[in-house]
Amino acid sequence: MNLPKGGSLTYSAVCKISSAALGTVSNTATVAVPNGATDPTPGNNSATDADSMIVRADAIVTMNDGVDSVQVGDWVDYVIQVTNAGPSDVSVNVNDTLPAQLSVSGGGGWVCSATGGASCATASGNKSSMNTSATVPVGGIATYIYTAQLMVDNNVDAFTNVVTVNAPTGADPNGGNNVVRDVNTVVVYQSGFEPDQQTLAVNVGAASGTGDYFTVQMGVDAGLLNHLGSKPVTIATGSSNSGKSLFRVQLARLGNDIAMRTLTNTGDGAFSDVSSWRIIDLKQHVLNIDWQSASSHGNDGYLNVAAGNSPMSPSPHNVKESATQLQIAVENDIPWLVPIEP
Repeated sequence: MNLPKGGSLTYSAVCKISSAALGTVSNTATVAVPNGATDPTPGNNSATDADSMIVRADAIVTMNDGVDSVQVGDWVDYVIQVTNAGPSDVSVNVNDTLPAQLSVSGGGGWVCSATGGASCATASGNKSSMNTSATVPVGGIATYIYTAQLMVDNNVDAFTNVVTVNAPTGADPNGGNNVVRDVNTVVVYQSGFEPDQQTLAVNVGAASGTGDYFTVQMGVDAGLLNHLGSKPVTIATGSSNSGKSLFRVQLARLGNDIAMRTLTNTGDGAFSDVSSWRIIDLKQHVLNIDWQSASSHGNDGYLNVAAGNSPMSPSPHNVKESATQLQIAVENDIPWLVPIEP
């Protein structure tokens, strides 16, 4: 550039600051004289501007258990999602102390999955109080599935769960969306599926040749699987001739993976044991379900549900009734499972 004596030039640069930026951002501009020229005061040929970064984020928590009312013995799945509207990335504490009527004994607890660059400090826990943290960039999501069983009623026939997320002091000026509540009414009813969920009955016990044992291979609908979300879905319920629910098979999406768990009746009719979530391989869209009723000796029954190359994980039980029918969940007139003929 040519700059005459007394002249000046102004350059403007507009730069976007990364949402992950922390500490201090510095910018240095320099000028140099051409060869053959002399600058008597070279000390002013460089200038630096430094600004301290202030984290400003809008952490948001939502919660949904998919039901308004439950009965004693039911398992409740709270799907808790933490998002960040920015402009900065943020690390938050996530706190949830379950209502006294709920218990995680028998297989309950929480699991966390993350998408969009988010990360969970701890992947799972099995206590009735969740106190953990997550790092959530702008556009990222940390999803928690918190499972607990309703053990007792109370004098108001309802229970309320409260979840709170806390950002570092001063980082989140919008605290109105940092707390969420979910209220459920305690009622008396019996259903193995979500309210108003359509089902398709498939006879299984009679085909096995014995009422105490059955094994069946089922094809999983690929379209429904592709639209599976983080809310657990009961895709099949095994029942006896009397219509009693003996076990359930559930799927959920944990981040980019498909996870499965089973809920097995404990034999008392009201309560059930829930297995841990485990990642399964459903690339072949095939599930194998094996059921064995318990004998008079006690806890020697089992339920096996396997997918693809995923290892079998038997769930023992003491249910002496025979499973003779599978109630298959139907969504948009499409059954989740279809028997594969041998």
